[in-house]
Amino acid sequence: MTDLFGGFIDDARLPAQMEIVHLPEASGHCFVRGVPVPQGSKRGFVVDGPAGPRAVVVDANSKTRPWRADIHAAVTAQVGSAVLYPEDVPVALDLLFVMPRRAAEPKRRVTPHVRKPDLDKLARAVLDALAGVVYARDQQVTDLRARKRTARIGEQPGLHISWRPDR
Repeated sequence: MTDLFGGFIDDARLPAQMEIVHLPEASGHCFVRGVPVPQGSKRGFVVDGPAGPRAVVVDANSKTRPWRADIHAAVTAQVGSAVLYPEDVPVALDLLFVMPRRAAEPKRRVTPHVRKPDLDKLARAVLDALAGVVYARDQQVTDLRARKRTARIGEQPGLHISWRPDR
């Protein structure tokens, strides 16, 4: 199978439910409402099953999966269910996390958000959530800018995501 520009696509390497849309120059932006949640460590344990013991690995933070689902749903609503960039297209992402204000925050100015959660863990959750929507695999992200700040007074916490091909 070839894309619109004559390149070959190896369908065997893609999950069956993925459809590829070939828009190599497409870029976009999306805002996801909600409190950003980091993707932290994993927890593992062994469970006994009918076929014997097996290892189970889960996120240590129970809020991570719903947050990733919110990101996935918001971006899918924006771009559709097909993958925007096939595996050979490098992708640049710009992430701005707007963190909720604490009651003790100054009312007249926005202070830097120099507390938990860690920015790299926030970004990791987003990278995983965008796989299969914006790009086929998160290894395609070759340029990443991530920032976090405290919400301004009256501003909705959430995540601003911008994507473009990194050419």
